[in-house]
Amino acid sequence: MQLTKEEFSVILNKWKSNLGVFSPYFKTTQLVSLSYMDNLQKVDIDENKHLHTYLEKILKGKNLSNTICLVDHSNHLTISYLLNNYFSIKPIFLMNNFIFHSNCIINNGNYANYLYSFSHNLNNVDNPKGFAFVVDKDRYFESHEGLDLSNYFLNEYEVSMYDLPDAKFLKKNAKIKNILFISEDNLIKEDIDNILHSYSKHFNVERYIIPKNPVEVQ
Repeated sequence: MQLTKEEFSVILNKWKSNLGVFSPYFKTTQLVSLSYMDNLQKVDIDENKHLHTYLEKILKGKNLSNTICLVDHSNHLTISYLLNNYFSIKPIFLMNNFIFHSNCIINNGNYANYLYSFSHNLNNVDNPKGFAFVVDKDRYFESHEGLDLSNYFLNEYEVSMYDLPDAKFLKKNAKIKNILFISEDNLIKEDIDNILHSYSKHFNVERYIIPKNPVEVQ
């Protein structure tokens, strides 16, 4: 199926509404890609109770009025959905790559259908308790060795400090004091590592790991 203008508007509004001062930082690139695709299908989404439990433990007792999350994870769509629907934390997409090509080097296969399906099931959050910048752990390859790049649509991307608010903005406009960094391991790519280093000069940065394939939390 192909999205109508009305359907696309509803999806975009679900993700972008009520972001407040963070609205300009939301990247719509992937969502815009959906509007160009004519073969979208709804798929079953896994709400992943183990991911939910990890998030619940991380967020328990946190003052979300002065804390912002930075999520760098392969399960970024599921985490975004859970944060929004179960914790009233609005995700702010930093994913800045088109996904409408059948031979995308990243976010290929069923990714667009999952994004569409999560979007369809996303709740409207009128009064967010907090916000989370979200990026895909697999946004670029460290090396293209062994890949014939002529076979792919190269849609990799990096994240820079220009994609996020600087420390002065966060302090003045959002009263932020703490950064919760959530990743799937300790192998942090250079772009996000630079951002964390910059933020650590101004904020308390707490790091948490949610495994790529989480099991029950004890």
